[in-house]
Amino acid sequence: MALRRELTEECGATPLEVCGKVGEVVEVFRPQETEYDAFHMTSRHYVCRWGATSASSNWRTTRRSWD
Repeated sequence: MALRRELTEECGATPLEVCGKVGEVVEVFRPQETEYDAFHMTSRHYVCRWGATSASSNWRTTRRSWD
């Protein structure tokens, strides 16, 4: 499943169980690039059950890399 692969790649740990989808956010807005009419992004949110792991979120580093 793509969700398991992404979580493993981004968090460094694989969830024991994907419990289910809890929501979806669809964003559409004007892009910075003038050659495009719209920017469209869909984010899907899931609840997962994790086992014991040493993985941790590193939001500060990830955020800096986006800027």
